[in-house]
Order: sequence, then structure tokens, then C-alpha cells
Amino acid sequence: MEELGFKNAVPSNNGRPGYNPRMMLKLYIYGHLNRITTSRKLEAETHRNIEVMWLLRKLKPDDKSISDFRKDNREAIIKVLRKFVALCKQWDLFGMEGVAVDGSKFRASNSKKNNYNDKTLARRIKYLNEKIDKHMAEMDENDNGVDVCYNVQAVVDGKHKLIVDCDVINNPADHGQLSEMSIRVKNIFEVDGLKALADKGYYNADDLKICEKEKITTYVARQTFSNSTGETGFYADKFKYDKERNIYICPAGQELNCIRRKLVDENTKVLKYKNGSATLN
Repeated sequence: MEELGFKNAVPSNNGRPGYNPRMMLKLYIYGHLNRITTSRKLEAETHRNIEVMWLLRKLKPDDKSISDFRKDNREAIIKVLRKFVALCKQWDLFGMEGVAVDGSKFRASNSKKNNYNDKTLARRIKYLNEKIDKHMAEMDENDNGVDVCYNVQAVVDGKHKLIVDCDVINNPADHGQLSEMSIRVKNIFEVDGLKALADKGYYNADDLKICEKEKITTYVARQTFSNSTGETGFYADKFKYDKERNIYICPAGQELNCIRRKLVDENTKVLKYKNGSATLN
């Protein structure tokens, strides 16, 4: 425990000794396995749960001691998780060939209901004005457009479905995380190549190029880009670009010419392609 960096691993000669970090780590892991995530609930388990009483030898740390243990030993706990992954690797529990990457959204303290932007402020002002005028309208609270949360990225090995690595980010989007997480796992496995599976939320051309460069074979569903017609055969990704002629060719074989150029800034310009006489046979 001292080598891992746990606080109070070596008892002090002065004052009352703190709780043995071995016992606190047992409680932390027990809570993790049984989805008991708060220090107050873990404290309650030490008084009522026979398994916890046996595990901790009837020790009953209060919620602050449990909370402080996690706060003060964050890096040491991460090292324990790394040691566990290394042990699973030593026991040949990882196939080390194919992994799956996915993200989970966990609502933050500043959740969607407590997050404000120009859109939500305008809606609240409208709501108050309608209330004053006694013409209140029902407000759509879910039409916010902002997802404030923690995004937990996890990588699972294909052999026994064991979690190899995880990370917590503030960006609700998964773009750019496939290469980041796959490379981390590749380094953990110490292999030259890897197969990575992910859903279409991870589809990003630049990210896939990085994976290819790192010899990571990716299996990612391609994103579907809708249009105003609702015709799936004419989504934007179905159009082919002819660089030499600077035209787009639609799935029906019709050519779209560039009719307008708009300079947004020195690095960006918007081009509009159209063929008003084209018809769908």
C-alpha cells in the first residue's frame, strides 16, 4: 500500500491512527461492485450489511472518512486499477485482438435543468411575460439543445468482456475519442496492432486516419446525413465530387454545378451547388 502511494499506509507514531487503507480500499471496491456510489450509503452499509461487517472486521468509518479516502488517494486508486488490468493480462484474460469503445453520459451537478444559455433565458422571459399577462403556455423543458454531463469512455476487451481502460471527459460528443482510447489500450496490451469496434457516434475522418496510422483496424458505423426530401438514396454522403470539373454528381447521375461562392473568413468559404433542371426518373 505504501508503494502504491496510499495515505496512512504507514501508521504515525503520534496521535490516534487512521483507518487502515487496506480496509478502506475493500469498502471502496465493494461499493463499486454493488453500485453503492455515495459515502453516506457506504457508511450505512457498515452498520447493516453483514458482508461489509465481515469485510471490514466490524469497523464503521463515517461518511467523511470514506469521502476523504477517495479524495486523498485518487492517484493510488488509479494505480490499483492499473495493477488489476495487468493481473488480468498476466492471467491471459484479455484476447488483446479486438476491443469495443463506447461512452456513457452522467448528468453533472450543473445539469440540463440548471444550465442557462441565450435560448433558455429567452424562453424563461417569455414564460414570465405570459404568466403576468395570464396567457401562460406550456413550456417544453426538454427543448434545450445543451447536454451538460460527464462522458465516461470505456474500452472492453472481446475475450471475456473485461474493462481494460476508462476515462472521464466533459465533452458530450464521442468524436475524437476512438483513437485516444484505442491507443491507450494498445499501449497497455503492448501489441503492434488492434481491432476496435465503436458506434457511429465515433465516426470522424481525422480520428480514423490516426487509428490507421497506429495500425488500429476500426469497425465504425458510418453516419447518415439527412436532407429535406427524406429520400435516403439522396443523402449528402451519396453524392460524388469531381475535383477536376468542380461538380457534384447525384445518385441519379445528374450534375450539380457551383452557382455561388461566399467567403466567410480568410480560411473558410461556402460553395453552393445546384441543378434546377434535374429530375428524378
